[in-house]
Amino acid sequence: MRSKAAWGYDEAFLDACREQLRIRPGDVIRRRTVVAERRGRPLGVATLDGDPPDGELGLLFVEPDAMRQGVGRALYRHVLAEAGRLGFRRLAIDADPHAVPFYRAVHAEPAPLTGPPAAGPAAEDALVPLLAWPPAREPSWSAAWDGGTPPVIVGNAAEFNGQFGQDVRGPDHYSCLAAFCAARPALVLLPMPVEGWWIEHVGAVLGWAGVRVHSGLAGDARVCAAVGARPELLRRVTAEHARVLPWGWTADFAAIAPGPRDALRAVRRYESKRHAHTLFRALAGEHPRIAVPAQRPLGSPRALARELADGRRVVLKREYGVGGAGDPDRLRGHPGAAPAAAALGPRRGAGGGIRRG
Repeated sequence: MRSKAAWGYDEAFLDACREQLRIRPGDVIRRRTVVAERRGRPLGVATLDGDPPDGELGLLFVEPDAMRQGVGRALYRHVLAEAGRLGFRRLAIDADPHAVPFYRAVHAEPAPLTGPPAAGPAAEDALVPLLAWPPAREPSWSAAWDGGTPPVIVGNAAEFNGQFGQDVRGPDHYSCLAAFCAARPALVLLPMPVEGWWIEHVGAVLGWAGVRVHSGLAGDARVCAAVGARPELLRRVTAEHARVLPWGWTADFAAIAPGPRDALRAVRRYESKRHAHTLFRALAGEHPRIAVPAQRPLGSPRALARELADGRRVVLKREYGVGGAGDPDRLRGHPGAAPAAAALGPRRGAGGGIRRG
């Protein structure tokens, strides 16, 4: 009631709400009640009402002197995570008008109208219907990947590509994508600097909380070597007692997070687009709803030039590594099919030719 009263409602209105907001002893378990506390003092309460697949965020209230300290956000995230674990797909929220900005900030959305709007102006204290979508249960294959607990993520994208004969260029911006290699990471290690708003925004959208980011670790993109050279950071990584997952397996990564003996051999085999294509054909070649595109090697830049000059649609990939990484820069100043084909030709140590697929 103190939380409700903080919005300036008079005693008559609060008395009318009292029974609706009361939690009786029998409600604690039935309504899946959760309490936020600090050093034994209750700071907030929330309930998850109903049965899957559609439920309701029944209550979410925070002590007035604990508002704007993250308590409400922590309760909301906890309820949504629990709802997802139990199989809820949607939660209805009847929000106090004063609390709507909070719910919109945590990505609840206005509920669609189910009929014509009521005639006349809405009462100032009328509840606002909103909807929230709990995160889906983590699928079994994902739990097998990250062990069912938040892992440490290493964004070693350039380092990974470099082992296939490509230059390990500066810290690739897409190393940040490594953060999405798990349902929710505990710690993310990145070669290039990222600002704090990035993980805060991503966390707000995906319902992550407490994700730590160490960025700007390696100006030369060799992030695993940089971690290995920092004993304190390496101890912190291993102290997480969680799986350490890379963008891709490399010898440098194995030095900081030893894994299966045949991991590097498997990566080098199936990073090959030729071997990967063979695998896809074996797994899905006969599936009626999956089309595995044709793939064939192009023996020379001259053959590629003929393909391009004929106006055919060509998706060009190297045998290993990121198929188009750096190609726009290399093609600048090479107009025309033949010069473009020459610019895309194999580089020394590239480990394979040009493939059309």
